[in-house]
Amino acid sequence: MADNRDDDVIVLIDDNIPQISNKIKADLVNIAATTPSSRDDKLLTLYEFNTDRKNTESQTETSDALNDINYRKDKLYKSIKENKKKITTSLYIISAKYDLIYFRYNRISLLILIISTLTTFIEAVRLTIINYQNDIKDSQMSLIISKDTISLIINMVSLFLGTLLTILSSIVKFRNYRENMEKLKNIHDILFNYKIMYNKQKDLIDYFMMSNNITIELFDKLVENVENINKEIKDINIFENIRIKDIIKFNRIKVQHDIELKKLTNKRELEFLKLTVESTKNKYIYENDKHHIAEMKNKNKYTCF
Repeated sequence: MADNRDDDVIVLIDDNIPQISNKIKADLVNIAATTPSSRDDKLLTLYEFNTDRKNTESQTETSDALNDINYRKDKLYKSIKENKKKITTSLYIISAKYDLIYFRYNRISLLILIISTLTTFIEAVRLTIINYQNDIKDSQMSLIISKDTISLIINMVSLFLGTLLTILSSIVKFRNYRENMEKLKNIHDILFNYKIMYNKQKDLIDYFMMSNNITIELFDKLVENVENINKEIKDINIFENIRIKDIIKFNRIKVQHDIELKKLTNKRELEFLKLTVESTKNKYIYENDKHHIAEMKNKNKYTCF
C-alpha cells in the first residue's frame, strides 16, 4: 500500500487458499463495525477488551452492592428510629414512676421526722408541767387540771404519735421505696446508654457512607451490633416495678406533657415571628425616613443654587 497510517489494519490474504479467502474478504466489509474499538478508533487487543469488560462488571457489582447497602441502611435506620422511640417512652414511664416513688418516700420520711420531733416536744412539755406543779404546790394550774390528768393526756398523744410513726416506718420498709428507686435508676441509666449506643452506630454508618469506605462486610458488622443491642434491650424487664394501671396513667401524663410542650413551642415561634415582623417593619420605616431626609437635603441644595 502507498500510504500506511497507524489507524489502518493490514490483512494479508493468500489467494491460493480459496476455502478461507472468500469468507475473510466478505467479512472485511463489516470489520470496523464488528470489532471492538477504543476511544481513538483503534482496534482493541484481547487483553484490553477483557479488562474493560471486567471493569464494567466490577462497576456493576459495586453499584448493586451500594444499592443493596442503601436499601438495608434505610430499613436499619427505620428500625433504630422505632427502637429509640420505644426507649424514649420507656424512659418517660420509668422517670414518672421514679418521681412518684421519690415523692411518696420523701413525704413519708418528712412525716416521720415531724412526728418524731413532736413526740419529743410533747414529752418535754409533760415533764416541764409536772415539775412546775411539783415546785409550786398551790399553783392555779393544779386547780384547773391535775398532774395525773396531764400525764394521761400526754401519754395518750405520745402513744398515738408513736403508733403512727411505726405505721409509716413499716410502710417504707414494706414498699421497699429505696430499693425500687435504685432499680428504676439503674434501668433508666441502662436504657439511656443503649439510646446513646444507637446514635453511635448510626453515626458510624453515616461516616463510612460519606467517606465511601463502606463494604458489605463492614455494614453486616454494624447491623450485627444493632441486633445485639436489640437483644440486650429485650432481656431487660423494664416494667418489673410498674403496673399496667401505672403505664396507662403515665401515658396520659405524657400526652398532657407533650401537649404543653407543643403549646410552649408554638408560643415561642409565634413570639419570634412577631419580633421578626416588628424588626422588619422598623427597618423599612427607618430606610424610608433616611431616603426622605436625603431627598429633602438634595431639594434644599438645588433650591439654594
